[in-house]
Amino acid sequence: MPSLLLRNVPIQILARIACLSPSITKSASFAVLVLVRLRDSLCFFVFLFYLTSCQQGERQASKDAVIQKFTEADAELVVDEFLKSKGAARRMETALIPQSKDYRLAFEGAAATKAWAAYLQLFRRGAPQIRPQGGETEVLIWSATTEELRRGEGDSLAFPLGYRRIAPYFQRGLRWYAFRFVRPGNQEGSSFDGLVYLGDHWALFPQPWRLLKHSRKRP
Repeated sequence: MPSLLLRNVPIQILARIACLSPSITKSASFAVLVLVRLRDSLCFFVFLFYLTSCQQGERQASKDAVIQKFTEADAELVVDEFLKSKGAARRMETALIPQSKDYRLAFEGAAATKAWAAYLQLFRRGAPQIRPQGGETEVLIWSATTEELRRGEGDSLAFPLGYRRIAPYFQRGLRWYAFRFVRPGNQEGSSFDGLVYLGDHWALFPQPWRLLKHSRKRP
């Protein structure tokens, strides 16, 4: 590690460095002390950077472990995680935050850049809460491809109306999901949308029509 290399710098070399400048010759001992402390500080910051990098890697690995066990056929299993417990819901909320590369996988052209900037601001406040309300123990789920959303076909009619307007900004070939937590026997409840499978993992872009309403359609 770099910190070990810094700590192995001999005191004699530090003293020589301190004495190179005539302006500090009379206070060489003080300069040596300063340099030793500087060396130790550098060791500390190098170690802190290394530790932080390891922790970030562990968090990403943990997130990947949560989300990558679900395949494209597991949309209902992904949503069911929110019904299990608050802990399971929080883990899934975090796991579904899009990666940087996901925006171009989900959106076309300039819309990808705009979506990235808008969602970056949103996710800085933390992952959006996807939680059922009291008594909502069941889930209804709908799916529609980008092409169905553009044409208003199939289950696309169950999506918020804004999807029809922004569907031209979605990449072709994707299947999007909307879902609702309901009480047994009810059709109304807590609604969510923007769940999509991006080749090898799931991501969530909640209410994209609110963030892309001023985007230009690609010619």
